[in-house]
Amino acid sequence: LGINALYLNPIFEAPGQVVKYFPEDYRHVDDGYAIKGSRKLLPAETVGNPATWQWSKSDLLFLHFLSAAHRQGFKVILDVPFHHCGADFGPFQDLLKHGRKSRYAKWFRITQWGPPVEYRGLGGTDNPVFAHYPKTGLAPGLCRYFFAVTRRWLAPNGNPAAGVDGWRLDMGPAIPHPFWIAWRKVLNEVKPNALSIGEQWTSAQAWLNKGNQWDGQENYPFANAAMYFFVDHRGPGKPGIGLRRFGQALQGLLNRDPYQVDLVQLNLLDSQDPCRFVSRFMYPDRTYWPPSKSLGKQPSAEAYQRLRQVVALQVTFPGAPMFLYGDEVGMYSAAGFPLNCQPMVWKDLLPYNDTHVKIHARLLNFYRRAIAARRQLASLQIGDYGELLAERRRDVFAFHRDLDNQHVYVVFNRSAVAHRVRLPIFASDLGEHLFNYLSRRQMKLVFPPVGDTTGRPILRRRKGVRGYLVRRGYLTIRIRPWATEILSNVVDGRFSGG
Repeated sequence: LGINALYLNPIFEAPGQVVKYFPEDYRHVDDGYAIKGSRKLLPAETVGNPATWQWSKSDLLFLHFLSAAHRQGFKVILDVPFHHCGADFGPFQDLLKHGRKSRYAKWFRITQWGPPVEYRGLGGTDNPVFAHYPKTGLAPGLCRYFFAVTRRWLAPNGNPAAGVDGWRLDMGPAIPHPFWIAWRKVLNEVKPNALSIGEQWTSAQAWLNKGNQWDGQENYPFANAAMYFFVDHRGPGKPGIGLRRFGQALQGLLNRDPYQVDLVQLNLLDSQDPCRFVSRFMYPDRTYWPPSKSLGKQPSAEAYQRLRQVVALQVTFPGAPMFLYGDEVGMYSAAGFPLNCQPMVWKDLLPYNDTHVKIHARLLNFYRRAIAARRQLASLQIGDYGELLAERRRDVFAFHRDLDNQHVYVVFNRSAVAHRVRLPIFASDLGEHLFNYLSRRQMKLVFPPVGDTTGRPILRRRKGVRGYLVRRGYLTIRIRPWATEILSNVVDGRFSGG
């Protein structure tokens, strides 16, 4: 694909769970992912004494994976829930056994000591949530435990190079700020460049703008803007938004936080929670949380074409694009968790019993091309943003990204008919040839040599192709239905010249 980071849902010990958001032990990798029974072979460990913590064979296999991932040019981000745990979490079981006398009695939200002990569970489940404290956020002993867990995985055996590269923080806003402020100090002490991304479905200014808690958020407001515009709905009976409001929504996303925060926002379309984005085109009248209990209709060719537009927005808008595994090969689901968390579709396992399950090669190559464009054009990574065009009559929207004299123009035709569009162009591009990085006719997708484990696909200009010549301050292009163009005069990392 050309990506350089892997974000994993929780991998900590939580037997029997599809995704392990209710850990029984934050210190160890679940044996179901690695070596069966390895946890049972460890000597006794004391929860509050990190010096007694050991490495299971499953833990060591994960550290081996980390080493291999780093050698291949990947960063690895782990998901962790600090807000709640599984009912079999050791300290909670101790509380159930010893009641008020348990050394962990203050860690949890107890509503009645009983017997039996009654406590606050997450969403009506028997999975307990942790108690809040004004000065420390969580119980002091629990804070020390989580800080030790953080150090363990960031710097195994004291080696930051051997550890994970960041964290995705489940239900981040549900935990008081004092915890995140203290936790961030741990990150800065152990691995200053470690990434911290909080799960927040609305504005996360309170956790971002002081620079002392998270680096960014899982940017669901971005996903909402994309859904409202490209799918053209906001729920039952609520129409989508037009070009003007879409432009305002995008600018609003950038106006909330400092721009250095905007550049690390995790821009996603779907995740383990809601349905897959491509299925939204098949059910445009549904809410973000569709009631479907099945995979639903197989997406149409038009749905996949329109998905490509949204992916193009992901790789060109300020922030870090994040893709849910399988979207790139056409996986779909009209339901949320757990149906949208099916096993990955692999080429070497084809054909499947369900003949609808296949790899959409054209879609996969589009992802590769779009990601390569982002990697090669520095403007798309750290450049400034500005709206360029919002032509309501033709349903065409465009913006530009700029870094010094490198300009990238991104044009969307959100309609079922082709249009000729006149784009205003920067004066410094006069006499330049602009190339559409998404065009297979203009740009060739080139893969790294076999054996080059750190290489990523790149785009090269096809021989004899000169692109669009900018003769005046405007450029007229013909853009196909449901199409996007990423235009720039930079080819293979260089200015193309006239």
